[in-house]
Amino acid sequence: MPPQSGFSSAYAYSLLSSGTHTIAALAHTTVGTTKESAATFEVVKFKQAFINDPDAVDLTGTSCSVGTDEISVGNAQVEGDAYDVTLDLADGRARL
Repeated sequence: MPPQSGFSSAYAYSLLSSGTHTIAALAHTTVGTTKESAATFEVVKFKQAFINDPDAVDLTGTSCSVGTDEISVGNAQVEGDAYDVTLDLADGRARL
């Protein structure tokens, strides 16, 4: 049976500024063992926080590929800017 946490936490990632960020977790067992883990990720934001115009997104020239551990979308046009997006399922990272 896998270990069970009993604890979770929500975080408002949308409030982060653009740029590189690191998130860390620290866990303690009942026998005094401590384990720490950290991950670094990049925040890239669209011009507007909410895109309410469906015509602002153009996927006409967009490419998409699906691998074992990732999904990639290339050249997605959002409000006139091109974005390449990768969702890395192996380590839980999404990259723009």
